[in-house]
Amino acid sequence: MPSEHPQDDSKDIVKLGIGVVATMAALVLGLLVSAAKGSFDKSDDEVTLAAARIVQVDRTLAQYGVEAKEVRGGPRRYVQDAVDALSSGDRFRLMQLRTSAAKNRAESVEVAIRALVPRSNAQRELSSQALVLMQDVSAFHLGD
Repeated sequence: MPSEHPQDDSKDIVKLGIGVVATMAALVLGLLVSAAKGSFDKSDDEVTLAAARIVQVDRTLAQYGVEAKEVRGGPRRYVQDAVDALSSGDRFRLMQLRTSAAKNRAESVEVAIRALVPRSNAQRELSSQALVLMQDVSAFHLGD
């Protein structure tokens, strides 16, 4: 620095500038972390809700009776495919969770539930409940 500038004043200004830059960097980093956590929490909530709905579908179909035994395998396969893709870390398999193929798997379970022929009012109600629950799962399938 030129000698006509007072040394102490120049040092203070440089320290102040560095402090402002460091504060701004910390603020931006904090906002970035907060946004990432919010996104993670939202995804976590959706996965938890989908898992709860799938368990409810399975229990509802179990109450329906032995006629629904084959249909109960559909949600299990749907979850197993998602778990396998998530645990593999393979980008291609993870992207498949975001495609219509994942939604088609959930919709095929809906078709199987609709194909059940209820023999009583109780079975009709259980079939209806299972269908609504599976539609909830389809509405926010993994990856959206």
